[in-house]
Amino acid sequence: MANNEIWKTRFTARQFDTSYLPKTEDILHICEPLNYMPYQVINDQTEPDLFWILLKPEDFDLKVWLVENFFYSLEKDGIKSHFTALIDAPFVLICLDIERRDPKTQRILNAERDILVRNSGVATGIIISQAIEIGIDVGQFACIQHSKEKIKELSKIVKKRFKKEWEYITSRKSICSIKGLSIGIGLGRGIESYDEDYHTHSTGMTFYKGKTFNRNQPFLIMTESIGSKNE
Repeated sequence: MANNEIWKTRFTARQFDTSYLPKTEDILHICEPLNYMPYQVINDQTEPDLFWILLKPEDFDLKVWLVENFFYSLEKDGIKSHFTALIDAPFVLICLDIERRDPKTQRILNAERDILVRNSGVATGIIISQAIEIGIDVGQFACIQHSKEKIKELSKIVKKRFKKEWEYITSRKSICSIKGLSIGIGLGRGIESYDEDYHTHSTGMTFYKGKTFNRNQPFLIMTESIGSKNE
């Protein structure tokens, strides 16, 4: 099990070693708990409103398309910075918001954003904890850019890629959006790999080179002593 020292040295990977492939049992260790996590149900439905898809090394072309069309940020200096770590990571988890319809009118229901974010946040914490426990690096990315047309295209691609799985878990037809964080899983590479602030990826896309180290921040408030004086 992971101890506190491992958490203190954790970092958010911004690059991944493309030659490293985690074991199948390690990926299952990270992903399987998502089926058993605490979850707040939306609109009293028994079926989840968020699903996570796992992209594998053979999904390289799909990763490139996603990073080119969804996973990038527009920097102040005018540079479009793509999160190419999601291309190089051998495994990637992406959180999808699936359309909901009123059972009587079949009208599409608006997502309750705070609940969607809450549920995806719980899942992200599980993923990071499971990965750290077995020494796997992760990079989590939240910036997303997209249009309605690209979302429609994404729905078609995902339903084709995961046809049997999609039909098994949900009767819903379309993806509404990508929600929460998208997470790359593998062996993170260090900031010392490049000597420029930005680097050109093998796909031609520009990305920021660094890795974000964990910082000791005062999120926790507690007294110096835990437990009763009799302990």
